[in-house]
Amino acid sequence: MDVTPTHERALARLAQFLPAAGRRYAETRNHDDGPVAGGRGDVSQLTPWLHAGVITETEVLDVVLRQHSPAAAEKFIAEVFWRIYFSCYCMMRPRITPRSPRSPCPPRPRW
Repeated sequence: MDVTPTHERALARLAQFLPAAGRRYAETRNHDDGPVAGGRGDVSQLTPWLHAGVITETEVLDVVLRQHSPAAAEKFIAEVFWRIYFSCYCMMRPRITPRSPRSPCPPRPRW
């Protein structure tokens, strides 16, 4: 899979995964069929671009919800929100992981 750190490549991967972001994601996300040419179809594989801040979680959800209803994409939406939650959880605990400048969570308050 080509993980070139560009917005265009991130959108291309999202477009490739988009048909599977609905009910098919809910049915296949916990099954490992191994590597597939062109990228796996059961998961989005968007992490490299999300981690680098090339594409945002909001942007991913906007695109998914243009093609799938909230009910159909519920499991994928939940996974994106878990990603945001745990990213913030870790970023608020610098001993666990250093803070990324592209973190989706607010800066830690200095009391």
